Amino acid sequence: MRFDQIYPYIGDQRRELIDLIEELTPEQWTARFGRRTLYSAEQIVFRLTEQERWWIGHVCQNLPWDDIRPNIRRDRQEAIEQLRATFALTDRYVETLEPESLRFARTVPPDAQANRPEENRRIDWIIWQVVTQESFAFAEIQLLTNL
Repeated sequence: MRFDQIYPYIGDQRRELIDLIEELTPEQWTARFGRRTLYSAEQIVFRLTEQERWWIGHVCQNLPWDDIRPNIRRDRQEAIEQLRATFALTDRYVETLEPESLRFARTVPPDAQANRPEENRRIDWIIWQVVTQESFAFAEIQLLTNL
């Protein structure tokens, strides 16, 4: 299954997000606008990258968190590359899925010892969570550039 079979606009959404990040000035990349915004664009991108890797890599694929956790240090180009790598990780995972596997649940957190079944999530919910986070990141950064 391809991601665009689940969400047809994911490719456009991701391209627009990357384009938006590339167009930011250095000041827009790092600025927070007082009390009006909680995060800078830099922090939004890092948070998105980290959350998507946690959900898709760690929760869904049970990859060791220390191996996939992003480490971005104030370099916008590196952040973009990490974000693209994260999108690729998500796309490769979705390609392994069949429609019926979207109903399978994942242990949240992925440590079976700490498992509380009421916190487990279905794969379709996790994928929707990822799409939502990508949408929110785009909107947050776009709002920052218009303040």
